[in-house]
Amino acid sequence: MRNMNLVGGQSGRVAMPEELKKSFEEGCYLIFMRWTALQLAIHNEWGGSESKAKAKALYDDVVEWFYTTKGMVVPCNHTHTSHVHACIPSMYTYL
Repeated sequence: MRNMNLVGGQSGRVAMPEELKKSFEEGCYLIFMRWTALQLAIHNEWGGSESKAKAKALYDDVVEWFYTTKGMVVPCNHTHTSHVHACIPSMYTYL
């Protein structure tokens, strides 16, 4: 990742199981492809003639951030589809 200073310097490794990486990366790719503002920026070259390469670099940086961010703690230990629904209340404070 190019801007490690944005996440507090050196990063610790948070290991994602190898069998999940392909699905995670595909999900990220689909989000980026459906991100209207990003697609408009690429199509209209708002980032200059290298807009497509810049979008790819952004995608790579985001995926890498998830793979290497330090201090990631999930305060919940549920599995499968119930994981998100079970963990959301413990991860956020509602006003």
